[in-house]
Amino acid sequence: MRKTIFDAEVSPTKAMVGFRDIESGKVTQFQYDESEAIAKYIEGRTLIGYNNIAYDNVIVTAMMRGKSAKQIYKMSVDLIEHDGKHWNYPNYIKSYIDLIEVVVGQASLKLYGSRLNTKKLQDLPYDPHMKHTKKMWKDVCEYNVNDLDLTLELYEFLQPQLNIRETIGKQYGINVMSRSDAQIAEDIFEKELGINKRKIKIERPKFVEWDKPDWI
Repeated sequence: MRKTIFDAEVSPTKAMVGFRDIESGKVTQFQYDESEAIAKYIEGRTLIGYNNIAYDNVIVTAMMRGKSAKQIYKMSVDLIEHDGKHWNYPNYIKSYIDLIEVVVGQASLKLYGSRLNTKKLQDLPYDPHMKHTKKMWKDVCEYNVNDLDLTLELYEFLQPQLNIRETIGKQYGINVMSRSDAQIAEDIFEKELGINKRKIKIERPKFVEWDKPDWI
């Protein structure tokens, strides 16, 4: 699979996704209404992002499903501001790596960029909730390229950890590329012990008896 960095941007009236092919370095951007072109581009690629399981996978899938900018924006707000869960939305991205689970700790992409002494740190140039003019949206698309560069830097820095995950995946026949160290240990235990959590069913009791403490 050809490895490609990706990142999505969303506003109330516009949405886009940018890709940087790791091998060639070429940046390709699509607007939200280019659903067929997006689907064709990602075919045969492993998409690499930061927090993409919880966000970008969902947003890009919405683009491929032909959702309107308004619908995509509503999904974006739900995921970011209303604690929406990605598993409640379709995901058409089958091959991907989420770097947020590989890094130590939970911080923003910009913070990791500063730790890597990246050449340029840039915040989103405009309020994501405002309607963007053509000039403003052009600036957002340029900002998207900077985020692709930053994600690529983090990906390259994490190569030792990713190589270990690839080796573990081949040895145990499990995909741990987007898993933290603790999650990988859990996956290996389940594999070795033959545990399938999806098949484990916990019956809920019809009622529960308990002795009320004196202070209640």
